[in-house]
Amino acid sequence: QVYVIHFGVEKSKDATLTDILADGESIPNYDSEIFDYTVILPYGSTRVPIVTYVSPNPKLQTITVSQAKSLADTTTIVVVAEDETISNTYRIAYKVEESSNASLGGIYLDGTPLADFDNDNAEYYVLLPYGTENLPEVTVVQGDEDQNVTITTEGLETSVLVVSQNGLNMSEFVIYYTIDKNSENRLKSLLWKGKKISDFDPLVGEYLISFPAGTEPDAFPKVEEITYEVFDSTEVVTVSESNGNIIVTVVAENGDIRIYAIASEVLLSD
Repeated sequence: QVYVIHFGVEKSKDATLTDILADGESIPNYDSEIFDYTVILPYGSTRVPIVTYVSPNPKLQTITVSQAKSLADTTTIVVVAEDETISNTYRIAYKVEESSNASLGGIYLDGTPLADFDNDNAEYYVLLPYGTENLPEVTVVQGDEDQNVTITTEGLETSVLVVSQNGLNMSEFVIYYTIDKNSENRLKSLLWKGKKISDFDPLVGEYLISFPAGTEPDAFPKVEEITYEVFDSTEVVTVSESNGNIIVTVVAENGDIRIYAIASEVLLSD
């Protein structure tokens, strides 16, 4: 009687991977017995990473990789053991990291860049021309399109609140407006005893009134005889006398001063 003994090597039942890589970098916290992963990508990413793997023994496994076509899809890696009785499917999903950016590219007032804007500076002071009735329209250039920007105006103050997409960072910029005071300090006319002083010019400050020979100083202009017309109701006018001259002082709302002086002379006799 002849007995024949056949020896064989048991086929591998290993359907696990040693490592999985996305764009050449190992997936964080990889474990061969965990089959679902989410890869976090930097903010702004649009390209699907190339997924590769490390097999403990490529000759003893059949491995099929199905790359995701978009970041909304999932990459799958199907690993079949040599004995074909065991298989595992690794699934890799993707999530793009939300932005933490709460900075702005700029602030604009009626389309003009806010002077000296800097993300490190939270407060700005803007002087508007005298007579301004409507505050400038405030617009911004966002640091990224996913920021939440809120612009509110109350009184002479505009607030620009910027919240990052992930909600973790916030910046607030406040614009304080001041409306410039009137600089008008000219007189429209200057009168003595109700009659306009000859050749009066709002921009000319000195005037000389000539009297015939023999005229007494009592006939010279007196403070109470001087009247005037102003260009703007904010002007403050004071009439005084100094060394025989009439001094008309005009103070603008912003404090600018203009002086008109009226001197008198007696002509010599022929």
